[in-house]
Parts: sequence; C-alpha cells; structure tokens
Amino acid sequence: MVSQHPRHPELASPTRSGRPRRALTGLRACAGGLAAALLAGCASGPPEPKADPAQTIAAVNALLAPDPVVDEGLIRHLRACMVKKGASPDRAYLWPLKAGSFARAAESGVQALPESIEAARSTGYVTAREHARSAPGQGLSEQDAVAWMGLHDDQAEGPVLLGSRSQGYAPDSCLHEASVAVFGTPGGGFIHQRLGVRLVDEARERARDSSDAKEAVQRWAECMKDKGETRFPSPTDAEFKGSESEDGLKDVAVKDLECRAETDYTRRYHEALAAQLAPMLTEFAGEIEAYREMKAKAAERLTKG
Repeated sequence: MVSQHPRHPELASPTRSGRPRRALTGLRACAGGLAAALLAGCASGPPEPKADPAQTIAAVNALLAPDPVVDEGLIRHLRACMVKKGASPDRAYLWPLKAGSFARAAESGVQALPESIEAARSTGYVTAREHARSAPGQGLSEQDAVAWMGLHDDQAEGPVLLGSRSQGYAPDSCLHEASVAVFGTPGGGFIHQRLGVRLVDEARERARDSSDAKEAVQRWAECMKDKGETRFPSPTDAEFKGSESEDGLKDVAVKDLECRAETDYTRRYHEALAAQLAPMLTEFAGEIEAYREMKAKAAERLTKG
C-alpha cells in the first residue's frame, strides 16, 4: 500500500466537502478593479480606501472553484492511462482536485476542521488517518502508484507558479499524460490544481505578522483560555494537533469552533488574508490571465470532443 506522496503532499489532500461549487465569474474584472484601486493610491490627494475583501475573495474563488468540464476531462484521461498501463479498470482514479473555495484553502493547510459543532462532538478534528482513506493515490499497489505518479517525479521540472519554478509531474506518469491531453502542456494540470491554493498559502505567510491576523488569533486564544484550554496558541496549532491525535481531540474541537464563532475569527482572519491577496492579484495578473485562457481553451476542446 502507498502512503502520502513525499514529493507532492497536495496530491493526497482530499477536498473534504466533495460538493461542486459554481465557479464565480468576473475574475478579470475583479483583478482589474483591484489594480486600478492600488494604482490610484499612488496619485496625489487623500489615500484611496483599501480593496474590498469580498471582491478579493471572489477573485480567488474564481481560481479555486471546480470546473466540471476540465476536471472530468482530466479524470477521464487519467483513468484511460492507468488502464492502458495495466491498472484495474474498476477503480475510481481521482485527479488531485483543487481546494474548491477560498474558505477551504484558508483553513490552514491541515484541512482537519470539523464541519459543525455536532461533528466536533461526534468525531473531533479530521485525523490524518481519515484523510488517508479518501486521498487520491492512497490504497494503490506499488505498480499502480508508479503508473499514477511515475518513477522519477523528484526530477520533474514543473511550471512557473507565482514567479518561481515549481516541481511538476513525472514525464512517465499518468498525471503528466492527462495534463498534456487536456491542456496541451505537462504543466497545465499542475497550474490548474495549485495556482489558487499557492496564492492563499503565500498570503497566509505574508499575513502571519500582520496586526489584523494577530488580533484575530489573540481573541481566539483568550476565548479558549476562558473555556479552560491553554495548550494551543492559535487555531492552526489546535487543528494540527487534532489531526495528529488518535481520537480527534473532541473537546478541543468543540471549544475551537465555539471560539471561532464567538470571536468572529473566521471573518477577521479571512479579511487579513484578503488584504495580502489584493496586491498579489495585481502582482501575478499575468500568470492568472494565462491560466484563465489556458483553461478556457481546454474546456472548448473538451466540449467539442
């Protein structure tokens, strides 16, 4: 049996909700509006108001939302490749899908937060063991895993993401073959999967020292202290420890969700991330536009058959 892929942990990260979300349109307008607002701030006169967090989040949601035509095309070509290489034709081969929404991507990367208080009371945080059961690529035989990910993935040069060269799919992998079939380029599938998530990950790093993010975390920590829980300095710490536990830390998970609600943590933290994302949408507008055009062409080819 195969464990989480050491080179591409994102390949084993399930989209826990599993529910398709309608893709939000108007990314170009959102990014353009943000750019105009930022450029206007350089002019003389009173400073312009900050970019609207809702507008920023909508732009990122457009990058993260599932695209049924493209996603189904990737899975179809992935399955055909796996069967061609001798893998079981009955298995549901999954493409490593995107986070699905800004809210999902912003959670912390741990993806262990219960969906409700009731779920927290019942099972606690989603443990790493539970993630492994539903993750793409898990449970494959060694032979099938090689077909899926390739033998030399550590030597694969990937596309440019946020200005830096990333590591891509191995040339001998079915992930590579499916990406070429759908996008016409081996890096297309990786960009489709990772661009929006990488933006949010980078924003999380940039927001770490921001006063707004620190205030949101401090309010949450004070609430947890009032409930008798002082072991975790931040929601991310609690979520990570919960994911690594055997029982999901049910009591902590319940208090965590209660404090997120009582301190308005989610809104405050999302707005802190949005403040970092707004200039990034302008900074990486070229990459974002290139991705949109690539995806639109892929969808057109798939629709025409």
